[in-house]
Amino acid sequence: MKGATLFIVLFGAAFGWSQSVAAQDIADGVIVSTFSGSGAPGFADGPALSASYLMPSALAYDTHGYLYVVDSAAQRVRRVDRFGAVVTIAGSGARNGFAVDGGYTDGAGAQAKFSTPSGIAITRDGTLYVADTYNHCIRSISPIGVVSTYAGSPFAPGYRDGPRKLARFSRPIGLATDAEDNLYVADADVGIREIISKSEVVRTLQFPVFSAFNLVVLPGRNARSSLIVIADAHGIKYVEGDRHGQFDVIDQFADFKMYELPPYHELTQGARPLGNPFGMTAVGDHTIAFTDLRGDSIRTLDLDTRALSILAGPATEDAGLSGGGNRDGAGAAARFGAPMGIAMSNSGDLAVADAGTRRIRMLHGFAQPTAHTIPEERLTQSDSSKYRIGYIGNSWIWWDTDSTSSIASELEASLPSAAVGHSKGSHPEVTPLYLPESTLSESMENLLALVRGRRFDAVVLQVNSASILGDVQRLGPANSRQLSLDPQVWGPGFGQRLRTLSDVCRGNGATLLVVLQPLPWELAPNESIMYGMLGGAIIPNTAIEQAFATAAGASGARVLDLWPVLLAAVKQPHHPALFGSYDFHFTAFGRAVVARAIAAELAR
Repeated sequence: MKGATLFIVLFGAAFGWSQSVAAQDIADGVIVSTFSGSGAPGFADGPALSASYLMPSALAYDTHGYLYVVDSAAQRVRRVDRFGAVVTIAGSGARNGFAVDGGYTDGAGAQAKFSTPSGIAITRDGTLYVADTYNHCIRSISPIGVVSTYAGSPFAPGYRDGPRKLARFSRPIGLATDAEDNLYVADADVGIREIISKSEVVRTLQFPVFSAFNLVVLPGRNARSSLIVIADAHGIKYVEGDRHGQFDVIDQFADFKMYELPPYHELTQGARPLGNPFGMTAVGDHTIAFTDLRGDSIRTLDLDTRALSILAGPATEDAGLSGGGNRDGAGAAARFGAPMGIAMSNSGDLAVADAGTRRIRMLHGFAQPTAHTIPEERLTQSDSSKYRIGYIGNSWIWWDTDSTSSIASELEASLPSAAVGHSKGSHPEVTPLYLPESTLSESMENLLALVRGRRFDAVVLQVNSASILGDVQRLGPANSRQLSLDPQVWGPGFGQRLRTLSDVCRGNGATLLVVLQPLPWELAPNESIMYGMLGGAIIPNTAIEQAFATAAGASGARVLDLWPVLLAAVKQPHHPALFGSYDFHFTAFGRAVVARAIAAELAR
């Protein structure tokens, strides 16, 4: 990759497909067959249906049509010819039940040892690179089968950029190469790392991911750029950039501190239209095929149109109880068991490392998409007919909600176009963005990038005691009381972070509204019985309101204090509960009260 601009898009949670998995297209003409592996546990080499695997997890084809298989549980790298016959080219160790104990040794063939190898990539000269996950390093296998440590060290896992021998990795999983043989690493505990082929220097690419599993590199919109598509714990992202200069986040829908919930997200039903992507391979310029590890299916995603389809396996979001298995045949009838790696052959067939059934499966008859390009304006163009509101907070903004009763939906409905007169005739569009129970200080870097990138007209940041304490396990009346006693410890820093955010919003043409939200035990003990009675104190902690108001007021940001709003509701003799009796999150009534208060403040 060569350039200064980076685009980030997240699929899955980000774009809010209302389409369920069951409603998605199932491709016609796809036939699934078993290519290699008997299904018996082992690591026997030999003819296709006599050979055995323990846990095939990653695949890659070379230019001669050989398929390379990383057998993670066997601590081996295997090669499969076009007839399905298997030979082990590197790795060793005796079976200990259904696995082989890991180790670390460089050397030729069976002299080498790995510790849960999980990813593989091949460069143009035929060198294999293996992500040796629990040795925390990248190993190389020469064309004659000699294993050496290419980057990182098993004796010093961690995070360090620089010359490849001095660099440090922490649980590398996926690998990919680009047209210039630069190697990209999905380093689970760090992010996306790049080993530049010419300088042999490791650098960490500056965009956020959440426990990255795998990645694939595609051609970009011009000859100097590339797309990196990433599967992580929150879905699929793609980034575009080139070789020179700093990476700038132009658009950001997710990162390891926050992610966007879709407007039609039926959270309590567990709707996951994208499934749980793990392995990926390019099947077109801007189309990928991926394995849905939890749904036990093989699927495609068109990055341009965002269209999802199922090539093979069940149309379900979770196959754990009914959909998994080992069945060849037509795509819709076929069954997989924990498919992990995936790779496309020169003939257009898709090979799948079906880890649960200990086989390599093959998909035939897949029609590759035609090539097309991404219009640049799609990623940069702003819709002037909408007044964009970014609604950011921790789990209180979305927990146990569906699309119609979410605070974001209620807020959008409560804000008529005339109320957002900053943009005459514009229609309000509220985008909820989740900030997990990490502290505001831990999330600031990504929060600022989010505001800079999304081109919001207004940003609503909802904060509460969890924004200071972070870990949800630390929440409760006793800790709220401690916060109220020590405002001088956390208040100045909290206020300064809000001031910084306010300045960035102003510099990007956005209004910032800080919403101060009490937790239930800070209002009244009967608003959350579980925590009010068992959390160590039942006396409401009203002093925390003043501490928050003072800190937020010092920031110079516009502030909405929800304490008096919610207290007014509590005092009504017939009011429905604001919070769950066994849960400290809002009820539907509580969400409606909050949404109306925010709408009134924005319209003021």
